[in-house]
Amino acid sequence: MISLETLTTSEALLDPLLDARRVELALLDDLTDAQMLGARGRFLEPPIWEMGHVGWFQEYWLLRRLDGADTILPGADAIYDSFNVSYTRRWDHCFPSRAATLAYISEVLRRSMARLESRAPRGDEVYFYTLATLHEDMHAENLTAILQTLGYARPASLYPAGGSPPIDPEFRSHDVTVPGGAFMLGADPHEPFVFDNEKWAHPVRVEPFRIAATPVTNAEFQAFVDDGGYRRREWWGRRGWDWRRREAVEHPLFWSQQGPGCWFERRFDGLVPLDPWHPVVHVNCTRRRRSAAGRGGGCPPRRNGRWRPPSIPRRDASIASPGARPRRRPNARTSTTSPVGRSTYAPCPTAIVQSAAGR
Repeated sequence: MISLETLTTSEALLDPLLDARRVELALLDDLTDAQMLGARGRFLEPPIWEMGHVGWFQEYWLLRRLDGADTILPGADAIYDSFNVSYTRRWDHCFPSRAATLAYISEVLRRSMARLESRAPRGDEVYFYTLATLHEDMHAENLTAILQTLGYARPASLYPAGGSPPIDPEFRSHDVTVPGGAFMLGADPHEPFVFDNEKWAHPVRVEPFRIAATPVTNAEFQAFVDDGGYRRREWWGRRGWDWRRREAVEHPLFWSQQGPGCWFERRFDGLVPLDPWHPVVHVNCTRRRRSAAGRGGGCPPRRNGRWRPPSIPRRDASIASPGARPRRRPNARTSTTSPVGRSTYAPCPTAIVQSAAGR
């Protein structure tokens, strides 16, 4: 929980909360009413549910938990409570209309802001307002992924892809060896904000491994695909091979072959040439491990948590502490990756990677 030393101003809490809502609603602006429900799919949610859920979550923690208030929308728990309602049922609800949903989440936001105006927030309020903001940020990212998966038009609110930065002609991908050792997995109790699933830091031992200092590029993964990597049994474990055959997977999701060695990728509703210097995306762990094995590298052992060098700042570092470094929230306003070989790209230094393994 946030300590008394992390008290901040109401403005510092409310500005990011408003910004998160602006991002969320802008992603929904161009959708038709039919698209707001969307096609049923595994690990997807209807955009209309996403819209109402962020307001419900905010109401649950800021108004109902902190103030003991009744819900503004009777029956909302049966629709938006992701703790107790399976995602497989989310297309079967009788949703409020789009206008009614917007009115509900807007009233929740209005009340959430009004309760903090003209006074300093308490420690528990700092925590839960930060939680609500980060939660809505994450759902903006999830909503962007839903729009991409369903092939909807690129949201106008997303920043356009800039011109390609210059590629360093001396760049060469390389692996680093991590000798293994113990590191602390999880959040430290003294951090100003943590998610509940990050509690608490405990030592975990990792065996030695090799890992690329930079992400695998599209060009590197295309070489794996063009070499028949998806059809060569020796690159796959039993479960991965069974999955590949069952799903008839031949290449990364959203890739489209337009000729021998000529690949495009779908970005929202359009096909664009595959950029060889960008990191490969939309592949699962099975495919990453097969590609890494093909390069002579590997992946760190899987753990129930993040393997994070302790000297690298947390992405969700809180804005709550006066004098703390700016909080870096998830960015749902861009829709592309950054090229690995650009002249300004800084790979993770070997020393930092090794320090995380106890060296």
